[in-house]
Amino acid sequence: MNPKLALHLPIMGQGSDRFTVYGVERSTAEKIELASQVKGLGGLEMVYPFEFEDIEEVKRLLKAYDLECASVNVNVKAEAKFHRGSFTSTDPEVRAEAVRYLEKGMDVAAAMGCYIATVCPLADGHDYPFEVDYGQAWRWLREGIAEAVQYRSDVEVSLEYKSSEARAHVVPSTAGVALHLCHQIGLPRPRGNTGFWPRPGRWRNASTGGCPVGRRGAAIPGSYQRQLPRLRLGDGSGYS
Repeated sequence: MNPKLALHLPIMGQGSDRFTVYGVERSTAEKIELASQVKGLGGLEMVYPFEFEDIEEVKRLLKAYDLECASVNVNVKAEAKFHRGSFTSTDPEVRAEAVRYLEKGMDVAAAMGCYIATVCPLADGHDYPFEVDYGQAWRWLREGIAEAVQYRSDVEVSLEYKSSEARAHVVPSTAGVALHLCHQIGLPRPRGNTGFWPRPGRWRNASTGGCPVGRRGAAIPGSYQRQLPRLRLGDGSGYS
C-alpha cells in the first residue's frame, strides 16, 4: 500500500465561520506556493468556485510545484444565498443553484484530471426544534444530490458528514446517515458514483449526531468499500 497525501488548500489562507475570521488572507497562487513546502505532500483538495477562477492558471501553478489536484470541494455554504440551506433551501431557485454548483464542480474535477468532487452540505439542517420539515429536508437533499450525480458518470461524488456547524444540526450528521443517503442515491444505478468520506476525528463525536451507528462508524467501511474513495483526516476536537 502506497498512500498519497493531499491537503485542503483553504487552510493555507484565511478562513471564517459564523463566529470569527482567522488566518492570513492569501491568493490561490500564494496558498499553492505555501502548500508546496509541506514535506511528502503530493496533492491538493481545492474549492470550487473560489479557487478556480482561472483553471488553466491553476494547472500551470500545480505543474510548477509538482502537485496534483486530488479532488474538487464544492462549497455550498459560504455564500449568503446558501445560509438558510443549499439542497434543502425552501427556495427552489436556491436548491437548483446548489445542483448547478455540484454539476460545475464535477466538470472542474474532470478538467483537472482528478475525477472526484466532494461536497459537505453544512448549511443543510436546522438550529431549532421543528424549524424545518425534517422529512421534506431529507427528500430535497436526496433528490438534489441524485440529480447532480446523474449529470456525468465519470466523476465520483463524495459526501462528507458533520454533526454541526454551520447549522446546529446538519442533515448528513454521521457516517451512518451519510452512507444511508449514498445507498438511496447510488445503489439503484448500474454504476453508483456516490460515496462518503470517512473522517476518523468525527467518529469520536458521534453522540452529537443523534445516530446510534455513529461511534461504530469505524466498522462501516469494511462492508461498503465501494463507498469509500478517500479517507479524510482532521483534528476531530470538540464538535468537529
